[in-house]
Amino acid sequence: MKKFKKYFFMFIFIFSFSFIFFYHYNISINIPIFTKVIFNNYKHKYYVTDILNITYKEKKKKKSYVKKEEKESRYLVYIYNTHDTEKYYDKTYNIDPTVSVNNYIVKDYLEEKGVHSLIKTESIKDMLNLYHYNYNGSYKCSRLLIENAYKNNPSLKYFIDIHRDSLGKNKTTVNINGEDYASILFLLGLENKNYNENLVFINKINDKLNEYYPGLSKGILKKGGRGVNGVYNQDFSKYVILIEIGGQENTLNEVMNTSIAFSRAFYEVIKDEEHI
Repeated sequence: MKKFKKYFFMFIFIFSFSFIFFYHYNISINIPIFTKVIFNNYKHKYYVTDILNITYKEKKKKKSYVKKEEKESRYLVYIYNTHDTEKYYDKTYNIDPTVSVNNYIVKDYLEEKGVHSLIKTESIKDMLNLYHYNYNGSYKCSRLLIENAYKNNPSLKYFIDIHRDSLGKNKTTVNINGEDYASILFLLGLENKNYNENLVFINKINDKLNEYYPGLSKGILKKGGRGVNGVYNQDFSKYVILIEIGGQENTLNEVMNTSIAFSRAFYEVIKDEEHI
């Protein structure tokens, strides 16, 4: 036992001294088996300082990755606009807000309910220029955005693409209990592989809207065939929703009323889906 302790302490002393010596003079390690064990690589020459540096960097990388995952895992809903240049010509406030104003209203409502949402910040117009697409390429750009959003935030489940109609105000405005709302329309691509599942989910939201705000929804417009997109990125997930809120002549108050109404119906549906 005494001999064992003696040799053990001698080994510790020699190993420590050798390591300090190698580290101080930054002597390279060029023993294939040794570098394979430590670095999982036969080919490169390493220095003793790399042992400490790599260990530190790996720990730091893992730590930051965990924090990143914790941060990103909170998002459940992604809100975006494929046609983000669509405007509401609201003369009440003498401004022309874009359709993206809905994003923030929906997000605020859902956040208050504890449902964390992520909003698109990139410009589709800039992406069209970057990729040399014409306006018809807008859905290609928004596809890249939702794919990237999901890649960075795998907790995302629901995707809401908000548009506005181009009809006149008399066809995009509804009065409910003395309050004006911008009408809402759901769009469903007939040629997307998730059509049936999309339809089931959209019907649930539409039914809630009809229950809470009779007459607000114009229903579900199903589109497909020649000259029509027919997919609208709804093949990405059965929970991709495309809605049109109001038209170009609706006021901010009318748009806000509808965004809140939609948010309420949407929340009631996903509350059951997510057991919130």
